[in-house]
Amino acid sequence: MDKIIVSVGLFFFLNLTTIQTSNSSNSDVDHLKNLINQKQFNKLEKLKGKIESDVLTRWVHYETLLHAITRNPDTPLVEKKLHEFIKENPDHQFSEKLVKSYLKNLDKIVRSSEHLKNKVMNLPDASFKDTLTSVTCLKNTGLEIDPERFQKLVVENETSIGCQWLIKEWLSKKRMEERFYIDRARYSANSGDLKFSLQILDLLKRRFDKNVVKANESLVVKIIHKSRRNSRGAYRLFKNNEKKFSSQQKSYLLLQLGTAFFGITHSKSWNLLIQGLDSVAQHPSSTLEIVARMALRKGDFKVFYQAYTSFPDETKKKDNWKYWEAVRLYKKGQFSKAKEQFHDLTDKQNFYAYLAISQVNKSKEYKTNNRSFVLANPILSENNISWAKNDYLKDILKLFKSQTFSIALPEWRFFIKDFSTHELLSLASYLSDVEIYDRSISAAIYSQANIGFKFRYPLVYKDAVIKACKGNNVPPWLVMGLIRQESRFNKEIKSSAGAIGLMQILPKTALETYNKNQSELDLTSSTQNIYIGTKYLTKLLKQFNGSIPLSLAAYNAGPSRAKKWHADFSKYNTSPAMFIESIPFKETREYVQTVIISSAIYEELFADIMLERRIKKKNIILNVNEILSKL
Repeated sequence: MDKIIVSVGLFFFLNLTTIQTSNSSNSDVDHLKNLINQKQFNKLEKLKGKIESDVLTRWVHYETLLHAITRNPDTPLVEKKLHEFIKENPDHQFSEKLVKSYLKNLDKIVRSSEHLKNKVMNLPDASFKDTLTSVTCLKNTGLEIDPERFQKLVVENETSIGCQWLIKEWLSKKRMEERFYIDRARYSANSGDLKFSLQILDLLKRRFDKNVVKANESLVVKIIHKSRRNSRGAYRLFKNNEKKFSSQQKSYLLLQLGTAFFGITHSKSWNLLIQGLDSVAQHPSSTLEIVARMALRKGDFKVFYQAYTSFPDETKKKDNWKYWEAVRLYKKGQFSKAKEQFHDLTDKQNFYAYLAISQVNKSKEYKTNNRSFVLANPILSENNISWAKNDYLKDILKLFKSQTFSIALPEWRFFIKDFSTHELLSLASYLSDVEIYDRSISAAIYSQANIGFKFRYPLVYKDAVIKACKGNNVPPWLVMGLIRQESRFNKEIKSSAGAIGLMQILPKTALETYNKNQSELDLTSSTQNIYIGTKYLTKLLKQFNGSIPLSLAAYNAGPSRAKKWHADFSKYNTSPAMFIESIPFKETREYVQTVIISSAIYEELFADIMLERRIKKKNIILNVNEILSKL
């Protein structure tokens, strides 16, 4: 195999003929990764014509162009290279990312929306162009559009560069009422862009009467901005200036601070929320969703409904809020409306679908008990696909192996985006055979076919799991569900936080659990990792009295947080599903939901593993209900 890596001083330099697609190794990927991390962009530029791998070439082009855009975006050379990249990769996520960076960096140096608009209009055609909010907003600058269209474009897009220019244009022309722009300043602060919030307020004072912007509104947006990062500091700032605020400002900030305190389970959070509830309709959807979760934790469907009715239509369409609104309707005795909303969820494959089916099955008119999935291998007709010889796939898998996920994931999505169901299942089967289970699961999920069920929920490491569970008195299906979510059965994966292996265990936790010397610890060993992870899970189950939802929350977010959430929740007569919905961290909330569904499916798989077995959906539903029976 040709070696094209030559050592020059302390750095490596690739200066021989090529990095060949078929001959590229994991070390090639690691070397490129090191050059990028060390910002050796001159060396990367010299490599461009010497790499024959499409995947690695695009990566180098992307990184060097991204660097050039960051340094000096408004040059003919950068514009030319960006246009060339988009033309070559019109449907690739990298093109979209480059355009976003291009606009962001141009915005720092240009002085007019017209200049930015011209840049956008000159971009080559690409599938993402009309879906990028910033691009759409810029295209509408200088045009006579109706107020409804304007609001649809900019509301909750206040941190988008193009929308900021459009907002400033309309404000300077005094189109829309003053109140509209004050809300945009507050939404922007809530989304993290305090600079633009203050720009809006300053422009308001200059373009309208100075009295339009109430005194201390700049302090209001500063407290909003601070509340999402330092809730206690924001509360102190509010209390120190409370007498300065108008009743409307005070109400808005009380609700804002209440939702911010919810994230740290502060005892004042609910009272603050109630005091500011009359301002609920003025808040962005992200804040309203927190209000709804706080209400569910308290079992207060009146407050929930106040938040729900203020949701934008897109938020109301989310599966979780459709489900909880159906629960509210059911509790109010509006059974037909509730069942109709539950029915809309039943054909999906997520946490809320299983909850909805449980509710629907209470009705005599509608039963889903006869539904099933096929566990057997899908019958795949002969095809000419030889995945083992596919160089494109090889390079993508090397990117995953090197854990260069920011590059590997867009390349993976680009690779499979146009595959048929048959091709996806064929790919899933191949990847399963070569024990690359995380990509096999992904391909099966993309297929959206129930016949790919076996690949979505592989029964790998089953014997090691059963053995570890017997010694620790933990159900093996729970461990399988947890492994699937933690690592997708990739035993070598390491997280940015330092967690390792199948059950993503931190070395410190492993040493405390394993009670052995560090020299004996090998968390990339599947057997050892499963044993330690199962033992730790046993400890959590004991700590939380056998509650699976609480133990899973503790596994993901830490026992102290789970304990705080439960202590707050246990004061009210609400369901385990409500508790899960009320978890303030999105990652943990979705983690618990996904592991519960996976575990319920694995429980059915473990019940009677047979090659031709059909997995009954009704049994999975029963398993979900059993898992949720104790908190």
